Amino acid sequence: MSSAKFGNMGLKLVALGLAVITWLYVTAELNKAPSAEERPFLGGILPQRLMAKSVPVNVTIVGNPPQGYSISKEDISINPDTCLIVGHPSLVEQVDNVRTMPLDIREYSRPVIKSVELAPFARGITIEGDVIEVSIKPVKTKKDEAVHVPEAAE
Repeated sequence: MSSAKFGNMGLKLVALGLAVITWLYVTAELNKAPSAEERPFLGGILPQRLMAKSVPVNVTIVGNPPQGYSISKEDISINPDTCLIVGHPSLVEQVDNVRTMPLDIREYSRPVIKSVELAPFARGITIEGDVIEVSIKPVKTKKDEAVHVPEAAE
């Protein structure tokens, strides 16, 4: 019976030695710093130091509505009206809102829903999603009424 217990001792020691060597290799790989080839993909930010924050989306409006129509902040709705940004805490803390690409309202005399891309952001910050829906409801004005165009819808 003792020969059955110790008969494979050589194989057991080899298996134990390989397991220890594998463990040492994996531990060393996990602890090493990123190589020069890997750094551009990380953007200089290590994943352990990321922060997420929800910020409002503001629509960038350009142009004026057609003659006889007005569009105010109340006539514009955004879906979603917030988005999640992720990046290094020092960068994320500086962000108060996210803007869209310019939306030209010169041709809208009827209600419309447009897909608008979010404006590019600073390097090192990722934005969840890249397109939002903007609903515009122009209001017919009286001839003597002034046209009001918001600087940016919130």
